[in-house]
Amino acid sequence: MNEKLSILSDAHQRFVLNYVDNPNATRAYMNVYPDCSYESARRYASALTAKLDIKEAIAEQFKLRAMPKEEILGRLENLAKVDIQQYIDDLGRIDIAKIKKDNIGYMIKGISDTKFGKNFTFHDSAKALETLAKVHKLFDDKTEVTVNINNEKSAEEEINDRLNSIKDRFTQPVNVGENSALTQE
Repeated sequence: MNEKLSILSDAHQRFVLNYVDNPNATRAYMNVYPDCSYESARRYASALTAKLDIKEAIAEQFKLRAMPKEEILGRLENLAKVDIQQYIDDLGRIDIAKIKKDNIGYMIKGISDTKFGKNFTFHDSAKALETLAKVHKLFDDKTEVTVNINNEKSAEEEINDRLNSIKDRFTQPVNVGENSALTQE
C-alpha cells in the first residue's frame, strides 16, 4: 500500500480510490456510503477533499497511475513507425487478433459499423511524428531578429529638435535697441 493512503481509515482509503477511478467526489462518497443522500454526500465529500491527508493521498494515487513518459514516447514511436498494412489480411480486413497479440490496440482511434462491416479509424502517424519531433526539439521555432542600433537620430527626433529650436527662437526676448529692425521705419 502507498504511504499517504496507508495512514487513512479503511473508508477514507476506499473514498480516495473511488475518487481516482472517477474524479467525482460526491459519487466516490456515495460508493463508500451508499445509504447517504446526494446532498449529504456532496457536503461530506467536499469536506473530505479539503482535508490535507485526503488531498495528499489523492495526489499520490494520480501520480502512481500516470503513464510514465517512456511509455508515452514508446506509443508515439509506434504510432509513427507501424505500417498498418501488416495488420490487414488478404481480403482487406483488419486482423484484430494480430493487433491484440502485438498489444497495439491503442492505435485504433475509433470503430464504426457500416453496411459493409466494421470501419476502423487509426490515429494519425504524421501527427505522432510531429509530436516526437517537438519532444526531441527537431524544429527551430525561434525567430532571429537583428537590430542595428546606432547613434543617428530618427526622422521623428530630428523634426522634434527643429521644432524646439524654432520655438526657442520665438520665445527668446527681442532686443529693440536703435539698430533693431523693429525700431527702423
